Amino acid sequence: MNVRRRREAVQSDFYLSPAALIFLVFTVIPVLYVVYISFFNWSFYNTSQSTYIGLGNYAEVIKYPEFWHSLWISLYLVLATVPTGIVFSLGIAMLLMRRILLRGLVRLAVFSP
Repeated sequence: MNVRRRREAVQSDFYLSPAALIFLVFTVIPVLYVVYISFFNWSFYNTSQSTYIGLGNYAEVIKYPEFWHSLWISLYLVLATVPTGIVFSLGIAMLLMRRILLRGLVRLAVFSP
């Protein structure tokens, strides 16, 4: 790697580091902490009384019908909205690429906040 490419790589890492740090502090670390806590019988008021139970919390939650109901609702919501959003977005993108009358005005309407 030549000097210029190396300098560009270091510079891009420097520019990305604040966003990466924010993502790490506010997303990755809390998620890992919640996963860690999920293996304990956690006492919110007295954490010294928390005991390790392994997958016991997960074994307990799958017994409840509310869990399965909410899981199916979430799955249905994802399967209904994600493909619809993709098809709709691709349709708009294809429309914006066509040579239509007032294409600039249509693009302005779509991309304006």
